[in-house]
Amino acid sequence: MIMYSKMQETVNKNRINDEQNVYYSWENQIGNQFIENGNRVEIIHTGKRNYVSGPDYKNAKIMINNSLIIGDVEIHVSCNDWYNHKHHIDPQYSCVILHVISSGRTHKVIDNLGREIPTIKIATQPIKNKCCVHISKDTSSESMFEIIESFAELRWEMHKNYFRNLDSEIIVQRMFHLLDVQGNTSIKNKLSSYFLTHYKVLSINVLIDKLIEMFASSPWKMGCRYPASQPSSRIPILTILLNDILNARSYPTSLKELLEFNKSVSKDYSVPGKQFLIEIMGNLILPLQQQTTNKLLFNEWFQLPTQSYGKCKQLLKQWDADISISFGVQQGLLFLMNELCNTQSCDHCPIIKKTVYERI
Repeated sequence: MIMYSKMQETVNKNRINDEQNVYYSWENQIGNQFIENGNRVEIIHTGKRNYVSGPDYKNAKIMINNSLIIGDVEIHVSCNDWYNHKHHIDPQYSCVILHVISSGRTHKVIDNLGREIPTIKIATQPIKNKCCVHISKDTSSESMFEIIESFAELRWEMHKNYFRNLDSEIIVQRMFHLLDVQGNTSIKNKLSSYFLTHYKVLSINVLIDKLIEMFASSPWKMGCRYPASQPSSRIPILTILLNDILNARSYPTSLKELLEFNKSVSKDYSVPGKQFLIEIMGNLILPLQQQTTNKLLFNEWFQLPTQSYGKCKQLLKQWDADISISFGVQQGLLFLMNELCNTQSCDHCPIIKKTVYERI
């Protein structure tokens, strides 16, 4: 049975903080089996993460009693969330084939067509990757920190390389990439293109208003974000920074300066919070500065404060590692997860290899 559904660029209601930790666990369930109301459920493929409105994962594959089913998966903390979020009357959830929770009792839920959808319960700790659980018993946090730092250096090189030719188009694209409108790259491309063709002929105020208007008319919607996290609060400061950078004017080169810069912009526009300013420093300003000056900025980049991602905290907790998460540590962990954890490449992980060596 195959139940296909389309990715819809509508209101995003599925990004709930309490569910973030469950996503990482779900993505590590391939090959695992569960018993649900007497039926054997095997996870063949966890599906593709959906960043817009609708179920959390699209086109997942599961086997129920040896019958292959393809469709959507919805993640919740408990079964009651299915009804609290009104999925039982929402047609966007009519292709859900599996309901996944992390706590409470399991029971089938009903969709808007009256179908019963099986529910399974998973632990919030990854089940598949047991080889690095409590690894700090055999490897010191100092050793793990050194390895994370080496991955952070690779991530730093990637950020720097975006700006190796000081290409204006790349700089603009990287800046608007920070809008974080996942699932809709076309609007970022349109904003970048409009900026490049108009920043020399329009006043900064008119340019900002035009970009905000363009974004507001796009099909991508905000969903449940706080005002400071919305693109309309990010576009003004990004536009002003880009205008200064491309016109060779002075611009903030430290977090302290950027905070003051943000404060001055707030007199005329809505502005983002501190975490977004850190993202600007780490992803654009410091790598760009490294390419345009003789300063060595890796340490400043690495030590930037940051709001830690749930999956990074989860991994350090899994290791029992006593490591504080800075911007650089988080970047190193993200690189490690993308290159090794997400592909189940434990045999190639230097953390695991270090453990084996120290045991010997």
